[in-house]
Amino acid sequence: SAAPVSRDDDPVVLRGTAMSTLMGRRVDEIGVFRYDAALGSFVPVRHQIDERVAETFNPGTPLEFVETIYDIFHEEDGTLDDDDELAIRLGDGGPRAPTSAPWPDGVEGLRLELEVTDERPGEEDDTHYLYVYSGSGLAQAEGSYVTWDLSPTSAIVTDRFEVDYEGPWLLTGFRVFPPCGDARDLFDRLKGRALTNLGIEEDEENWNQNSSFLGGLVGPIRAVRYVRGATSGFNTLHHDIVYPGYWRRVVNLRVHPLAMASLYIDWNPDSSAAFYSPAVPDGVPIDGVVDDVPATFVDRALVRTSGGGLAVLHEIPPSPLIGTLEMYYRDDADYDDALAINPGYGDEDDSAYGDHGPRLLDLADSTLQPIAIRMSAYPLCAGVGDEDLADQYDQLRRYPLHVTVAPQTRELTAVRA
Repeated sequence: SAAPVSRDDDPVVLRGTAMSTLMGRRVDEIGVFRYDAALGSFVPVRHQIDERVAETFNPGTPLEFVETIYDIFHEEDGTLDDDDELAIRLGDGGPRAPTSAPWPDGVEGLRLELEVTDERPGEEDDTHYLYVYSGSGLAQAEGSYVTWDLSPTSAIVTDRFEVDYEGPWLLTGFRVFPPCGDARDLFDRLKGRALTNLGIEEDEENWNQNSSFLGGLVGPIRAVRYVRGATSGFNTLHHDIVYPGYWRRVVNLRVHPLAMASLYIDWNPDSSAAFYSPAVPDGVPIDGVVDDVPATFVDRALVRTSGGGLAVLHEIPPSPLIGTLEMYYRDDADYDDALAINPGYGDEDDSAYGDHGPRLLDLADSTLQPIAIRMSAYPLCAGVGDEDLADQYDQLRRYPLHVTVAPQTRELTAVRA
């Protein structure tokens, strides 16, 4: 069988609650190291601590709601709290340090040993170790896996792929870089549709014009980008998180009752493109010719093209506010999904090539109790992928990394957390 999907680019994400011995420390006085056996010493690795805050929106009004978000407004105090997050790239871990290994210069007398295990079947012995220290002036690793200038219309770029934006809701490009892909734009765009109970339909361009870019943050491990609003769903919040190895979108839909809401990827035409999912495990060509793909909701899909591809994992938690959950798919070169209310719709080809994504029907009022729509998208190399590979990516979700945190003193005696 094929080698399992590498997890090297997976993030190890640790909440502040798991680091209680460091609670209240300044985040800029916390460092992460791995043990380098060849050097016989600890070396710093890239890491990122993102503070989070319970943000109140519409305070003092009947529409007041609270959502915990990353601290894009810079309201926190720079110290580690319960809900803050430490993020590290798994592949930057190393072997377990011997008890004789000297601690890094400038550190204090307590550290956290992180034992990170891949619990996928057959991979249980794949364990990485990372060490979290505190102290003033700790050595820090240089460089970043993710770059972004924090503007709403610029790309977020990693070594492997790029996500392009033209506005708050307008995600109009996705590229996989050489040697894996050929760097051309694979997406027409990420599209959205909402149909009210009065028969009025909106698209992502309407949402874009009636939304606000809230801001974001970027560090060595990830970029986070926040948007508020979507026309009448003005309390909707969505954010993208881009890691070295994948891109994740989280939408908390807050809106009046709807007949339908959908989010789907529309691809640019490619003569060798194909679509796979549990509904069509043998795949169907993305050639602009209509295919019989069941509308039954499935939580993963894979598209391959000659320039790169994408494995997509969908998460729609059960909600009494959702009437019916389906998977939308359309491959039809003659279908133009521009709406009558928006004749100047700016997509690239006026066609539907391999359009796919969740479609939610008969939605109840979610103005204050949100409906969660989540997606994780992993870039693929050109010409690679089938339903078996999609299942391997799904295993990353079914078997999350297991992290054991062990506080240790300089004498390497365990202490109570």
